[in-house]
Amino acid sequence: MTKIVVGVDGSAGGDAALQWAYEEAALRSATLHLVHCWDYPYYGTMDAIGLDERFRAGVAEGAQALLDETVRKLAAEHPDGAVTVTSALEQGGSGASLLRAAEDAELLVVGSRGHGGFVGLLLGSVSNTVVAHAKVPVVVVHPPS
Repeated sequence: MTKIVVGVDGSAGGDAALQWAYEEAALRSATLHLVHCWDYPYYGTMDAIGLDERFRAGVAEGAQALLDETVRKLAAEHPDGAVTVTSALEQGGSGASLLRAAEDAELLVVGSRGHGGFVGLLLGSVSNTVVAHAKVPVVVVHPPS
């Protein structure tokens, strides 16, 4: 079956990408695979005082909660179940993780900008990375103005 991968992060751009990807999956009778990426910063000294693993676990739990809530919200918005939805939480840089997740996909969908800082940019770092390196077609969705 055809698979469409969409990066989700809870941002306006990510939400717009998710809605676009859902509609496209319905048109193509494709599975929609939601991917939420998180990374763990290295703090060096935190491990020495025993906070490293607890902090990492907290970050992972928060990331999983965001993904779970996104899946629940999508199911509530589309109760007909017309699209099969799967999801995965990936640890690592968002660009590289999305590229790996989309290796066997027909399409990769991302928002134009997530939670990054430069509001005036047309593309954020993740969308720029996947557009430049994906081996599958990429759609970059801008949030509504």
